[in-house]
Amino acid sequence: MTRRTSFTFSPEGMAQINAIRQRVHAADAGDVIRTSLTAYDDLVSLAARGYQMFIRDAEGAKWPYSPYVKLSYPGLKREEINAEAEAAAKTTKAETFFFSGDIITKIESLKKRSHLSSQVMTVRVALSAFKELVLVLEAGDTFYLRDADGVETPYNPFQPVAIAA
Repeated sequence: MTRRTSFTFSPEGMAQINAIRQRVHAADAGDVIRTSLTAYDDLVSLAARGYQMFIRDAEGAKWPYSPYVKLSYPGLKREEINAEAEAAAKTTKAETFFFSGDIITKIESLKKRSHLSSQVMTVRVALSAFKELVLVLEAGDTFYLRDADGVETPYNPFQPVAIAA
């Protein structure tokens, strides 16, 4: 039996998703949600394996990143995307999405590994993390991963990482 679960996003939530969708040129809101979950899964998996993550700005300064903490970095124009979404929320309707069993399994896994309280919170955190990554790239800065050997590799949230076990 295939398990499906629905999530209803408020007008404010849909406005945030649509603001991201426009920035990344995604086909639809469902693509934004799926890409967000994949990127967040990558980041949580990499953190669990001991990778260090950081942003390097145009001047070469490094800003640490953790998938478990809201990003604090001066190049992030969070207010801009939030203001766009807030304005759009006035004309946006709530929307319900149905997720298949494989996506629900991913959400449940992320919920446990991230120590989050619910599936809804997990999706929200994944969307927030993805929004931050999009804004980093939009600012012209680079997101990096550093492995245990000190090798630094640029990370692109649109290209899932193959993580060795």
